[in-house]
Amino acid sequence: GKGGEAREGVDSLVRSSWAIFPSEDSKDETLDNLSKSNFESNRRPHPDGALELDVDCSDPFGRTELDADGRGGAPPSGPDGTPSPGVPTRRCTVLVSSAKPPNPAVLSAVVSSSSRISGDLATARTIGRHLDVAAGIPKGHRLEDLLRDCFPDPDPADVNRESDTLDVCIAYLRRVHLFVFYTGRTAATEGELTSGLPGGTVHLRLRDADRILAESAAAAGGETTETEDLLATRLDEALADAVVRCREAAAAGGDVVVNAATDAGAAEIEREDDSVKRTWVEGHALLDTDGRARCSFHFCRKLFKDKTFLHKHLLKKHPEFLVAEQAKCHDSHMMKFWEASEARPLPRISIDCGHFGTQSAVVRGKEPNIEDPEPGLRRNEEERRERIERKEDEQRARSREREGEGEGGEGRGGKPQYAFVDVDDVKDEKVKVMFDVAEFPAVKKKKKRRKLA
Repeated sequence: GKGGEAREGVDSLVRSSWAIFPSEDSKDETLDNLSKSNFESNRRPHPDGALELDVDCSDPFGRTELDADGRGGAPPSGPDGTPSPGVPTRRCTVLVSSAKPPNPAVLSAVVSSSSRISGDLATARTIGRHLDVAAGIPKGHRLEDLLRDCFPDPDPADVNRESDTLDVCIAYLRRVHLFVFYTGRTAATEGELTSGLPGGTVHLRLRDADRILAESAAAAGGETTETEDLLATRLDEALADAVVRCREAAAAGGDVVVNAATDAGAAEIEREDDSVKRTWVEGHALLDTDGRARCSFHFCRKLFKDKTFLHKHLLKKHPEFLVAEQAKCHDSHMMKFWEASEARPLPRISIDCGHFGTQSAVVRGKEPNIEDPEPGLRRNEEERRERIERKEDEQRARSREREGEGEGGEGRGGKPQYAFVDVDDVKDEKVKVMFDVAEFPAVKKKKKRRKLA
C-alpha cells in the first residue's frame, strides 16, 4: 500500500517484497530474462510495466484467507490436535517491477558497520523468540525454525552468513509481527508499514561502511564523532526497550496478542459471529412433519434425516452465504477502528472534472476530506498555454530579426525593412506584352504509296 500526502492507494492486503541486487547489471539481466519469458509465454501486459513471475510459496499463518473452520490458510491439524508437519505450498503469480521500495532510508556507517552485525543478530533473535511466544506461533513455524531451514549447514567460508541471517530476522519481524527493527517499535496495522508513514521506512545498511569509518577515523585522528556515538546509543536504547517489552508480553503467556482493547474487540466479534451462525443455520432449515429437515435454498432443497445432517450440509455446501451474513458484524467495529486510526487505507475516488475527464483523488485527513483536482488542472493548463505563447512570441521575434538582417539594415526613419508581402493587398499594374512575327516553314505532306495488286 501507499500519513499525509504519501498515503495514496493503500491496500493492506497487497503484500510487497523488495529484492536488492549486487549491481545494476545483474538487475537488468534478471529483468531482461523475465521479460523474454513473459513474451514467449504470451503473458498479458500490465499498465505499469510489471512482469509476471510464477513462484511456489507458502503462508503458515494465512492472515488474509478464510475457510469453513475459520483458521484461514494455516496447516491442518493432526488427529491429536497438533499442527501437521510442513506448510502446504501453492502456485501464485508475483508482479515484478523495477520500482524502488517505499520510503527507503540508508543507515549511517556506524550503524551499518560489521562490528554491530553479531550484536544486532543476537538482539533480533531474542526479540523474535519473545514475540513468537507472545503471539502463540506454533512450534515448527517460528523464527528459529525458519533460520534452520534457510541456513542448515554452517559454512566457515561464508563471510556474509551473519549479515544474511540478520536480514532474514529483520524481514521476519516486519512481516509476521509488524516490528521495525531499526526503530524498535511495532506498527499498529500492516497498512501503517506500507502507507509511507515514518514507521514503515525500509532501512538499508550502507555499503562499504567499514572503509568509510576507517577513513573518517583516520581524518579525525582515530576518534569517533559525537553524532556517530549518538546514533548508535539511540539504536541500542530503542532495542533494549523493545527486548523488555517483548519479554513482558511473552511472560504474560501469550494471552494478549496485540493489546487488551484489541483482544476484547476480537472476542466480541467472535461471539457475534457465533450468534449469527446459529441464527443463519436455524433460519435455513425446514422441518417436515416426520422430523426430517430440508435445505431452504431454492436451488438445493435436499432432504436429510434430521437437523444435525442439515447443519453440516449448510456449512459445507453454502458457506459463502454465511460469510456474507457474518461480514455484517464487522462493519461497526471496522468503522470504529477506521475513525480512530490515523493511517487509513482508502482507495482513490474518481471525480468528473469537465473537459479534463475523470480524475482520481485521494481521501486524506482524520476527518475524510477530498481536494478538488479541477482548479489545479486549470492552473496547469493556463501555465502551459502561457509557456506556448511565450515560446511562439520568441520565435516570431527571432524570425523578424533574421529577415531584417537579410535586407541589409534599416529603412526610412530608422525602422527595419522587412521582406513581407501582403497577398491580400491588390495593386493595379500595367504590363506591356509584345509579340514578334515568326515565320514557320510549311510542312510537306507525305505521298501515299499505292499497293500493287
